[in-house]
Amino acid sequence: MPENVATNGVNAGKPADEVQGQPMTEQPKKKFRRGITNETRTVSRLKYDESLANRVNGLFTGVIDSVDVQEVTINAGSDGMPQFAGETIPVFIVNFHSLHDTPEKWRWAYIRLMAVESTADTIPFAKDAWKVDNVNAMIKHLLDVCYLQGRQLTPEEEDALTLPFEDFSVTDDNKFVYEPVDVKEVIAGYKQVFSNAAAMLNGTWNLEPNAAPKPCYVNKDGKKTWYWLKLLRFVKNKNKWQPVIRGGNSTGDLGFPTFIGTGIIEKWEKEVVPTLRVDPSKESIIPQKWETKPSAPANPMGVAGGVPVGGVNPIFGGAPDMNVGQAPVDYSQFQDPTASDEMPF
Repeated sequence: MPENVATNGVNAGKPADEVQGQPMTEQPKKKFRRGITNETRTVSRLKYDESLANRVNGLFTGVIDSVDVQEVTINAGSDGMPQFAGETIPVFIVNFHSLHDTPEKWRWAYIRLMAVESTADTIPFAKDAWKVDNVNAMIKHLLDVCYLQGRQLTPEEEDALTLPFEDFSVTDDNKFVYEPVDVKEVIAGYKQVFSNAAAMLNGTWNLEPNAAPKPCYVNKDGKKTWYWLKLLRFVKNKNKWQPVIRGGNSTGDLGFPTFIGTGIIEKWEKEVVPTLRVDPSKESIIPQKWETKPSAPANPMGVAGGVPVGGVNPIFGGAPDMNVGQAPVDYSQFQDPTASDEMPF
């Protein structure tokens, strides 16, 4: 029987590896010891910088290093996510790195998505419904590009990616009414969806016993698939520049936009012009002047399904520590040979 299926109905709310009434798969307990290993990090991770951008379209290139679901505990006194204050919630994380030939030269970028509080304002058509919609849209975008690759989700996959709790009802006159749900049920629901999405991307979804997982971001030759990445420093909101990433020393760093728009990643194909573009009228990969205390932030970082895409959430701490990369890389082989040397911003 296939593994890693957690859906609505009889499996609602069960862990992602508990399937159709089968007992949870026993996982070997990981040993944590102090010492020097291959995973010991000696320096902070390097960041992407604009010298790595394609001169034609302003995009970057990279591969998916890992897809994971981790957990963070929200500060008990947090005002930003009061329903989750003191709770441990799931975080959906996709790590990308550049195409440098050695790990010590890799530049890093990431997508992080958190569970969304269930309130009267986050049900369908309410003023904060976009928080839930944005998390769903971001995961679907990743699945479209990496996993589905042109096909539709099956009913089983749709079921596994649907939140198992219902926090609203619909009246006879088609009005949506909030129905309170226990916070732990909300957290478990997001963990289920995140875990199933990660399983699809990592190749463990419906994996037969003893079969080797095949992540969808690794090609048939065992090499990681190359992607175009749309990383920005600033976007315009109400005709004013606002940083995509905010939080301490990371403010103004390159990161994925919070909202998908026309897309944030696309499969790289030789001699194929990507459909992704940087719009220089409202998007910038270079630093811009901005108001340090804006009245209306361009992207509500740390509010939407919590973590902004590629951003920093002050509720539970900052992003992975990274240093700004300095050495440029020659990506001329990825560029349109008819392009000029001018960058589109």
